Amino acid sequence: MLLSRSLCVALLASFSFLFDGAQGRKIIGYRTVDEEEADLINFFNKPYRDTLYDRSRRYYRQIGNGFYMVNEPAGWLRKRWDWYCVIEAEIDKIEKAAKVYIPEYYGRTTRKGRTKQTLLWESPEEVFVDYIDSLDIPEPDEALRFSWIVEHSWKMQMVIPTKVLNRDDLGLWAKCYQTRQELLDYSNEVVEWGTWGIEGNPGLPRRMSK
Repeated sequence: MLLSRSLCVALLASFSFLFDGAQGRKIIGYRTVDEEEADLINFFNKPYRDTLYDRSRRYYRQIGNGFYMVNEPAGWLRKRWDWYCVIEAEIDKIEKAAKVYIPEYYGRTTRKGRTKQTLLWESPEEVFVDYIDSLDIPEPDEALRFSWIVEHSWKMQMVIPTKVLNRDDLGLWAKCYQTRQELLDYSNEVVEWGTWGIEGNPGLPRRMSK
């Protein structure tokens, strides 16, 4: 069946839009998820986080609520049946997003003018927001967070706050693969987060337990 000229023009415009969108993205991180979440991500090509996880105390959150990822392909700890995912974002949006390091401790000045070391990791969400706000970062609850992973030496993680993720403020795209090799066939790029102009200081990683 021959396509009408108008339909051809519309299809070409659609393909052009998709191509331009792909050209305007870059990889920002990787993570592993179970098969059910992988199916959901692949259906929409978008990561998503249920806010129920944020309200539950059952789930470990080192630097607050959000979608965690690492900068190395297949670098995230996984269970046997987990899938490997790659996450991309629109370049202009990820460059404009506020970014901040979350150290394990930070020095807080007391009323007496003394410096007190205050624990950040594994704290309630409002503690992280207050810390980021103290760095004069606008909309501190929306800044991308970076830290060393607990007891994994010099391995770093990034967290996209839940509402930033679910509103798709960064123009995210994601795809999950069943095997490590399938992911590596798509990308073996290590994302250089250190070049992103992240505010603050990451501090030192926590030592491994003996």
